[in-house]
Amino acid sequence: MKNPIASWRDSVIAIAFFVLLALASLGMWAIRSSDKALATSVFQSSQRLEWTSSKARAACIVAEWKDARCKDCVHTVKRGIWIDSLLFVPFYSTLLALCCFWIGKHDGQGNPLLAPAVLFGYASWLAGILDWVENTGMLLQLRGSNGLAPLTGTAANLKWLIVIVVSLFVDFVAVRKFLVFCEDRVHRQEHGGG
Repeated sequence: MKNPIASWRDSVIAIAFFVLLALASLGMWAIRSSDKALATSVFQSSQRLEWTSSKARAACIVAEWKDARCKDCVHTVKRGIWIDSLLFVPFYSTLLALCCFWIGKHDGQGNPLLAPAVLFGYASWLAGILDWVENTGMLLQLRGSNGLAPLTGTAANLKWLIVIVVSLFVDFVAVRKFLVFCEDRVHRQEHGGG
């Protein structure tokens, strides 16, 4: 599988990393800021429909948001889902992909533990696509299509499975690189290299 950043300089990768990290953080902040308007609702997150595969439970959540006591909740939820779709999903999934592609570029050759790095990079983008499927399902559920709850829930579960596996892989490599760095530094100090 081709690594899309194989020819990139590390300085370009570093800039892309920090830009994506900033944009994903901005998206997460925007979602949380938007969701503050749901304080009067029992379900205080615009992503609440993500966590149910039950048609009945989805109908209950939507009914709560449409209740007159929950002022503008449906509008707030829709706004949160759109913010997630446009300002968070593309950036978190590409950030994870970039980390995996970088690992594949530097450590993937000849190391069987790191060989799947490029595959995990593409899987990160698949997680983003599943997130968009989930968000589309949630928007349709807000319009009364609660029969989509099983599809929405399945997309969310698959997305989270991919994100967790890829994140653990990236964390494993980061810890491994840090330990090797520390070991090299101790080795240099022991041999007068400072």
